[in-house]
Amino acid sequence: MSRDLKKLTRELRAERCPEAVLDRVQAQVAQERRGRLVYYVGWAATAVFVIGILTVPLVRWSNQQPVVQPIMPGSIEERREVRKQAHLALAVFGQTLKRAGDHSRDTILEVSLPRLRQGLRTAREAISIPNKPNETNEKTSL
Repeated sequence: MSRDLKKLTRELRAERCPEAVLDRVQAQVAQERRGRLVYYVGWAATAVFVIGILTVPLVRWSNQQPVVQPIMPGSIEERREVRKQAHLALAVFGQTLKRAGDHSRDTILEVSLPRLRQGLRTAREAISIPNKPNETNEKTSL
């Protein structure tokens, strides 16, 4: 509708119209512009309000979270004890992984590998093509 009013305004200026008509058309155009401005300002204000509502609790929540600092042992004896316990824990973990690896290796070599070899032999025997009669005759004649 704005384009129609602008076009009408241009046409009216080209024509000789009374000032009252021109003033009425310009008032309608200005009123439409104000309506759009109110519409956009309303959306912007709503967006700012929603962002504010969502941001305030988030900022308060982040300020309430305590900062966790690592606990360091104080004396040299405590540090040695912590180091010793960490060393033992890693050793137990490493031994567990080594035992699991040895078990997997033994299972593969003792159980799976013989089955795989037997399956390959069976497949080879099933796929093997018997010699053609002409080839056997040539070999026996030589």
